[in-house]
Amino acid sequence: MARLLLGHCKSSQMWSNMLSMSRKKRNFQRVAYAHVETAVKDEMLPVKLAFMLSVSEELEPFLAEFQTEKPMLPFLAIALDGLLRSLLGRIVLKEKLDAAGTFSKLIKIDLENPNNIIGIAGFDIGLATKSELRKITKPSHTAVVSVKKECILFIKACSAKIIERSPLKYKLTRGASCLNPAVCAASVEAGQKQLNIALEVLIEHGRLTGLQGERASRSYVQVCSNSTAQVRLRKFDRARERLEKLWVELCASSHDELLLFVKIVLCFSHGNSSVERGFSVNKECLVENMKEESLVAQRLVYDEVSAAGDVAEVDVTDKMIDMVRSSNIKWKEDLERKKKEWLDVLDAERKKKRTAALVKELESKKQKLMEDAQLQVSMLQQEIESLKQ
Repeated sequence: MARLLLGHCKSSQMWSNMLSMSRKKRNFQRVAYAHVETAVKDEMLPVKLAFMLSVSEELEPFLAEFQTEKPMLPFLAIALDGLLRSLLGRIVLKEKLDAAGTFSKLIKIDLENPNNIIGIAGFDIGLATKSELRKITKPSHTAVVSVKKECILFIKACSAKIIERSPLKYKLTRGASCLNPAVCAASVEAGQKQLNIALEVLIEHGRLTGLQGERASRSYVQVCSNSTAQVRLRKFDRARERLEKLWVELCASSHDELLLFVKIVLCFSHGNSSVERGFSVNKECLVENMKEESLVAQRLVYDEVSAAGDVAEVDVTDKMIDMVRSSNIKWKEDLERKKKEWLDVLDAERKKKRTAALVKELESKKQKLMEDAQLQVSMLQQEIESLKQ
């Protein structure tokens, strides 16, 4: 979703260049260019892009904050709930939204039911979108209504995607908010309730025993009820401080089970941080996490465009067009090549394991034969001794 929105935002920045390019009537007999030609004929496109930009700016702070190696899971439930409420607040009636006090109720709001949705006349497209709309000379009422309908559908699609993939469907995500300093400082009872949800999940999956869970729950109440700890929790700044350091500090004296719980929960935040960085909206992360092939390719393209003077000055050759046309095939071929390399490595490992198992089996047979032979020698020796007597 982030990439889709960022693509629309880039389109709004390139709008004047797209218009200029389309007016030059360059002979591009390609489907992609035909899409651009069709798009620039839509006088309401800048309005639509402005609305998408406003949505992307609402989502971007969340993406930038949570795509990090810091343990952020305890903050996720509240942040994601707030983000979804903000999005739905654009299209859902206020009384319906207020009635959905919990996330489970929030995701059950039927967005296809007209009784839950703000009418076209009452829908606010936002100041930035209105500003773009005013630039259009006498837009028709039908065109304005059509744009509003598309904006509502866009919000529905974004919200549906968040709900579909939301980690808040998992009890542990909601329970982890017990380690959010703001929750602990506001209400120890509310924090303990969330803690018990998380403990139930961990005990059910064998990560903690029941006794460890009970001791962790008691320690949590003791720690969070302490006046010194309350001051520390209220002063916590997640932009400058790390959450694990805070909880290690608070659990320093005889709260081993609580510290174990903290370690288990906070480690869940680290699983895909390096992977997420590759999709990050943070510019510094986008380049740093690129693989060597992507980085080299990006640099080559940048150098060629710089040498030409501008994107519009680049001479689009038949070879370039053929390369773009066959890019999907080359990508699939590269995937197959990497898959074959991986299978070869896997096959080599299997052969190595089979060889090791066979060697072990032969060694075992050799040992057994030697033991049997030794037993036979011993029996023969005893028989010889008995005959001599």
